[in-house]
Amino acid sequence: MRLFISSMFAETTSTPSATKRFAAEEFVSRVTATILNAGYVFPQTFNAMSDQKKRIIVLGATGNQGGAVVRALKAYPEFKIVAVTRDTNSSAAKRFVADGVDVVSANMDDMKSLMDAFEGAYGVFSVQNFYLPGVGFQGEMQQGKFVAFAAKQCHVKHLVYSSVASADIGEKWGIDHFHSKFEIEEYIRGLNIPHSIVRPAAFFDSRLDKNLKPTGTTVVGITKPETKMQYVAVEDIGFFAALMFAEGPEKWNGKILELAGDNLDGIQVTKDFSEHLQRPLQYKALPGWLVRLFIGKDIKNMADFFEAEGYKVNIDELKKLHPGLMDHKTWLKKYFPVEPVAASSCNIL
Repeated sequence: MRLFISSMFAETTSTPSATKRFAAEEFVSRVTATILNAGYVFPQTFNAMSDQKKRIIVLGATGNQGGAVVRALKAYPEFKIVAVTRDTNSSAAKRFVADGVDVVSANMDDMKSLMDAFEGAYGVFSVQNFYLPGVGFQGEMQQGKFVAFAAKQCHVKHLVYSSVASADIGEKWGIDHFHSKFEIEEYIRGLNIPHSIVRPAAFFDSRLDKNLKPTGTTVVGITKPETKMQYVAVEDIGFFAALMFAEGPEKWNGKILELAGDNLDGIQVTKDFSEHLQRPLQYKALPGWLVRLFIGKDIKNMADFFEAEGYKVNIDELKKLHPGLMDHKTWLKKYFPVEPVAASSCNIL
């Protein structure tokens, strides 16, 4: 079945942009026929769920966004949280179990495993990682569409998908990890399934990566010092996704919510880090040719977009929904550890 599906995705790569997006009905009919031929029986009704907590399936639960959604959902006692992982015996899975979270095994490249995991679910949180080995543009689209299709067939009442801010400009600017997410959005809209979309800006939390944190004296970025970028805390992505589930498709069906908590240029980012770490830091912008050569064309194109247009999230409106929305300084105090100074640093924003 995977080869069959992959071939359908491959067919779209050489077609004009106007026909590049799948017709949802055709995709569903072809995949349905394949699964039925393999002997899978779609779930029909879930009346047994009426007297139970609503089950929310969280994909990517061991990652940044999925983990944040799991934590945020704990504020809502009406939900039963189910974390999806490939390996239910992993240390991460065992920590979930110890914390009262159910764990099920599924693979976003395996349609049947997704349907098994989604059976009886009220909601599904969907997120994919473009940058994992073997994923990329085609792989992310396939995974995102598999999740949406499985949710549709299992009668999920609310699908919440995490995309990216300004996803719709991906094709124009040649930013593949934006474009792939917009293709998934379009597919979800075509399925006519109750859904909501969060579109986060850049993550504050990316600076926690050992290759990205300013452990020395320099903060390195891909944009000019004076170019502003919008950022959001992963914790706040979890807050808004959980809010959408709690308030339901009655309020959020078909809606897109772009997310950011601060709007900073490289100079201000560096100043905030200097104050937090109590040592002087310098901001250095990598030249475009170096970004393209060593990080990739996709990131270079994204940097060009930031210089020319940038995210346009309405942060003030978000604060009306979430007064606790974190800015950069608040996030630093809560999440960024103050560690001994390293001898040198060469990090990428």
